[in-house]
Amino acid sequence: MADNIADTLAAIEIGLKTQAQRFLPHNVAHFNLQTHTLSRLIPLMAETLNDTHPLYQKLIQLDAAWCQLEMGLYGLCSDCETPINITLLQHNPLRQRCGACQQKYIPHPLKKL
Repeated sequence: MADNIADTLAAIEIGLKTQAQRFLPHNVAHFNLQTHTLSRLIPLMAETLNDTHPLYQKLIQLDAAWCQLEMGLYGLCSDCETPINITLLQHNPLRQRCGACQQKYIPHPLKKL
């Protein structure tokens, strides 16, 4: 199963690096991001994109997913450590939280009142 997850994460990484290439500053636009690690790419993107940009967020989530896989924790909620529903992970392999914990992070319009 870990090989299949690694293949999925690797495919996501290739796609995100391809997207990130468009956002590189002109002085480093010649970089081939496919040869760089996420630990080098993320700080570079932090200089270019704000931390709420969807691409930047996905790079952070991908890095977390790789770390979880390496530690044997992939598929466990990063908050409560319960297993994340397999259907949710299949829909979003970068998912970090179970359904219950994710609900805590969804903005509710009435909370502002």
